Amino acid sequence: MNIYNLKYFIALANDLSFTKASEKLYISQQALSKHIRCLEDEYDTKFFIRKPKVALTKSGQIMLETAINILELELKLRRKLENENKAHIKTLTIGMGPARSRFLLTEIFSYYRKYNADINLRVVIDSAKILDQLLDSGEIDVWLGYYQEHIEKYNYTILFEDKTCIIIPKKMMAELFKEKDKEMVEKLSRKFEISCFAECPFMMIPEGHHFREIVDIYFKDNKIAPNYVLETNDLDTLIMLAMEGDAITFASSTYAMKYIKSYVFNENAYVFFLDDNKTTQNIAIYYKKDKPVSSEIKHFIELCMQFYNR
Repeated sequence: MNIYNLKYFIALANDLSFTKASEKLYISQQALSKHIRCLEDEYDTKFFIRKPKVALTKSGQIMLETAINILELELKLRRKLENENKAHIKTLTIGMGPARSRFLLTEIFSYYRKYNADINLRVVIDSAKILDQLLDSGEIDVWLGYYQEHIEKYNYTILFEDKTCIIIPKKMMAELFKEKDKEMVEKLSRKFEISCFAECPFMMIPEGHHFREIVDIYFKDNKIAPNYVLETNDLDTLIMLAMEGDAITFASSTYAMKYIKSYVFNENAYVFFLDDNKTTQNIAIYYKKDKPVSSEIKHFIELCMQFYNR
C-alpha cells in the first residue's frame, strides 16, 4: 500500500474531478490517473466511475472511509515516532556572561558540535549573580566564568588563565615619549610600568563589574588615581576608541585577542600584558556538587580541557 496513492484517492473522491484534484495536488491529470489505476489494480476493483461524470463506486465508498482512517493512524504513528526521537535528543544547558560569551562560545561551539552532533546546546547569557542562581536551582548544567574562591557549593575545573592587557594608542605613545617611543615599547614589553601613564586619560567599564574591580585594585596597588574620561558596558567600543587614540583602556587577553591579530589594531595601538598575579583571572567550569555528573557534562569538560590545552 502506497500512502501517496491513498492521499491522491481521497483528493479525487472529495472533488470528483480529475482537473480540480490534480490542480490541488500540483500534479498532472495523467499522473493522478496513474496513481488511481495503481490502487485499483492492487485491490482488483474499480473505485470510480469515469463517465459520464466521475463518481465513487460502492467499493470506492468503502475505500474512502478506510483510507481516511489509515491516514489518521499514519499521522498518529508519525507523531509518536517524532516524540520518541525527541525524547532521545539530549540537551546541555550552559551559562556564561555577555562579554565572555563573545569569545568562549564561538571557540567552544564548533569544537563541541564536531564530537557531539546528537546533543543540543542551550546557552543562557546573563550576569554572574543570575548564573549562580540558575546553576543552584538546576536550570543550567554548567557555568563558565572566572574562578571565585568564595564559591564553595560547586565543583569546578580550571580551564585556562586569562591575563589582563592594557591597550595604549600609538598616537599617545608618540606624544608622551617623542623619538624614544620605540625604545619605551621594548622596555614596557619586558616589564610594564603603569606609572608612566599615571596622568593619561583612561576608559573603562563601570563599577560593579568584576573586571573593573581587578583594574581598580591594580591602580590602588600602584598608588594611582586614574582619570576615567569614559565609562561604558561595551568592551568593543572601549577597544575601538583606544585604537582611535582617545584614551587608554584595559581588556582580558582572550577578549582582546580578536583585535590584536588584526592589521588595523597593530597600525593604531600597542598592547601590553600585565604580569601582576592580581590581574590574572582563572576561567573555570562550575557544576553542582549534590547532582550526579551526567556523561554530557563530563564530556563537555573533557573537550574544553582538550581545546584549551592544545
